[in-house]
Amino acid sequence: MTDAELLQELPPAARAALRLFIRECCLSVQRTNQEAESAKKGQVFKRSGRGILGVTAAAFELQTGELTGKSRMRRTALARQVAMYLIRTELTWSYSAIGAMFGNRDHTTVLHACRKIAELADHDAPLNAALSRIKAALVESDLLERTLSENDMATAVDNAACQLRQATVE
Repeated sequence: MTDAELLQELPPAARAALRLFIRECCLSVQRTNQEAESAKKGQVFKRSGRGILGVTAAAFELQTGELTGKSRMRRTALARQVAMYLIRTELTWSYSAIGAMFGNRDHTTVLHACRKIAELADHDAPLNAALSRIKAALVESDLLERTLSENDMATAVDNAACQLRQATVE
């Protein structure tokens, strides 16, 4: 028996529910594709502070714990300031919320970090390149997350179709 024949045997209410479910899935795929296009254009969507922290730590070859820790080594402090700056600019979190994420640092510490990185980015080519690499990695991680979500949704649609087939056979 073909899928079309199985669908015809479904009660009208089940067919309507299936059509609604498929329409929602198609709209979700369409939104995902639009978000992916936005990401390719450099627009940011659905990011987390932990995600930015992890990508920044990886870019500076550090552990996330080092960024949130108490170390004042220049390399660690710079990476921490970059992460604070990115969280502020990409997520627009408050200075206090960012400070809480980085080991309960004072909001003025975060304010200083954001101002310093913004100023340095204007005339420090290596820092500017690092910021560009980190932002590109964030976009790439967002796209990967979206692709996985789209694949999960396709699997869910397949599972729902199988369940509907089994329900109509029984």
